[in-house]
Amino acid sequence: MARCKYGKVQGHHCWWLTINGKSVANFDNEFDVDGIIATEVELNQSRASITQVSEFVSQIPLHTENEHVLHYVEMINVWLNKA
Repeated sequence: MARCKYGKVQGHHCWWLTINGKSVANFDNEFDVDGIIATEVELNQSRASITQVSEFVSQIPLHTENEHVLHYVEMINVWLNKA
């Protein structure tokens, strides 16, 4: 999945939200644009965390007699698939 690069540019009477350098929407309030960008940054950080957790979980051996481990691996995988 390609990641978009969000940014902002000050216009004459407004602020523009940019995606990959192209203006896509204008806002009267700079903080509205900052909020959208912050949300995108958080989303990208969440995606990176989910990928890292998935990699860690995949390293847990499934050939174990410990039922608790198997249960937690199943629960983590369910949670990751919802994310």
